[in-house]
Amino acid sequence: MGHLRYYDKKYLCGYLQKFGLSVKDSAIYNSVPYNSILTKYPPVYKVLDKLCNIIPHKLWPYFGSILVVANKGK
Repeated sequence: MGHLRYYDKKYLCGYLQKFGLSVKDSAIYNSVPYNSILTKYPPVYKVLDKLCNIIPHKLWPYFGSILVVANKGK
């Protein structure tokens, strides 16, 4: 099993709340798939990076990061 774990924003926020954290904010940042290959071509990567962040994250679920800001307690 690899080191990657795939979560959606709703699941991750619910998981944190289950353990007593109060979610204050969250955001999804999409990234270019296969970016280790495409970074060798900066013009292509730059265009794809912009496109990936325009496309709604539900259509692009597994290439990106979720940032969650949470506090301990309610």
